Amino acid sequence: MDPARKAFIDKFLATLSSRETSYLQRQLRKGLPCLTDLPSELVCLVSEHLDIEDVLSCRLVSRSWNRAWDAESVASSLCRHFFLGLLQTQPSESQTPARELFLQAARRFLRRHWAPPTQWVFLPWSKGETSTFVRFKDITQLDKFRHRHSDNFDNIEPPSRLVYGDGKLAWEISYSSCVYVDDLRACTRKICSSSPPGVYTDSKLRAVTKDLLILCADPHIMSKELDQIFVWHLGLQEWEILTLPGRFSKCFAENERAAFVTDENRVIAWSWGGEAIEISANSDFDPPSDTPLAQPGVIWHPFCQDVLFVVRVLTQATVSEIEVLKYKGGKLVSRLTKLMSGLIPSWDWDWESARIVPFCQKINNHGLHWVRAIDESEFQGKTDDADKWLVGFGFNVLTETFVQRRYMSAQGFRGRWRQAGHDRRSGMAWDHQVITAPGPGQAIEWLQVERDLAGCPKHTDLARLRLGLTKLIHKSFWAFGDQDFLVLAGRRGVSVWTFCQVPGLLEAEEPETEIITEMIGGRSWRAFGYRHDDETWLLTDEESEHYHSS
Repeated sequence: MDPARKAFIDKFLATLSSRETSYLQRQLRKGLPCLTDLPSELVCLVSEHLDIEDVLSCRLVSRSWNRAWDAESVASSLCRHFFLGLLQTQPSESQTPARELFLQAARRFLRRHWAPPTQWVFLPWSKGETSTFVRFKDITQLDKFRHRHSDNFDNIEPPSRLVYGDGKLAWEISYSSCVYVDDLRACTRKICSSSPPGVYTDSKLRAVTKDLLILCADPHIMSKELDQIFVWHLGLQEWEILTLPGRFSKCFAENERAAFVTDENRVIAWSWGGEAIEISANSDFDPPSDTPLAQPGVIWHPFCQDVLFVVRVLTQATVSEIEVLKYKGGKLVSRLTKLMSGLIPSWDWDWESARIVPFCQKINNHGLHWVRAIDESEFQGKTDDADKWLVGFGFNVLTETFVQRRYMSAQGFRGRWRQAGHDRRSGMAWDHQVITAPGPGQAIEWLQVERDLAGCPKHTDLARLRLGLTKLIHKSFWAFGDQDFLVLAGRRGVSVWTFCQVPGLLEAEEPETEIITEMIGGRSWRAFGYRHDDETWLLTDEESEHYHSS
């Protein structure tokens, strides 16, 4: 531009009032294309390069932008991109707009992913008939509490077995004839017998759902009943005994359904009130003769009661394959496979040693389940103090597709990740987070999907995890979780983080909160609705409209 002409324009602009400047800006914008001028197909392509918080921020730019992002085709694309399987959770006759599904899922995701827990309590191990949910700030308060309640706490060792499902925490103590079931939503406890009346075989806890408690004969006791399964219905207060065609190995349960895998890899599907059906998975799998076979896992379809998926991983020298068989009514209906090459360690390392998260564990509410993990950092030449990389493979039963994610250490968590195979380990994954402890006495690991590293855990939560829980958890460790709860259990009890309002926990002291931008690595949360004064961190549609009009 000619300098003289530029100086003339600058002089002219300096004479304009603020209202005249705004008018000039509006007139200039009329000749420029904007987001609302783009076809919805291009908006969908743009969304694939954004994070969830970026999309929510774009909705608040202006009314026209809000309408562009709320278009049904765009909202459906957002659901498929960020929450694969979410659209399939709705019945065919449902009239719920895709924009509402996306916004509801985004709110749940952000609360569970970045927000501080709604409530935080500690549940000490006790043999009382009622569970005690209390809030402790430090280990001194816990010691005082144990001293006042010494009758219940003296000589209480950690549970020999602990399982979680649907807000219920079930545990048993060695050489005990009962199982404790703590309902985290109702804040109640049930004490159940470990075997049906008239059965004198020692049994071990295997799984719990919102309806069922599942036990099997103790495998360490020489008994002819090693193929027996004992199922207690928590609601009906009734027992059912099953006999498997072989020695019990694994259980995969959901609601009133359970699938059992024997030592011979035979798969038995069963539901309460129905008959047990053997799935012909062994004959339906057709691997090469020299391929080592891992035991199969089972995933239940969340809506079709007679549909399940049998998953098996085949590992060879240069390639690994995930094979999924779909069964309906006990009959094979389809087969899906996923080849993985370039991610197989060069040494002889059984893939089960990388099972950070339990095989076939549910990791979101719209169909995704964990299938396999590979510690990528070990064969990428990374050092012990480098960020850890984990490749996770999942399978979505609603879309019947495979999902691959790369996880990286969240801020503040570095160091060795893989431990010796004999160490106790437990981990959980939910949405984009993985939380685990590699062994007794080791620091808790916190990983997140690569693109979400700005959303590292809060510094206060880091301190609580690494300092407070180190004293509570230093001999054994379990980690469980879902949309509403994060459960970290150790030698002295259970730390429960809730992401929903549990009426029985309202007296629990909430953890201190920090400015939300510290939680998300300096990003401005206010841009899409966070207001620190009343902690309403995601605007409703009515609030958003008022925000724009003002």
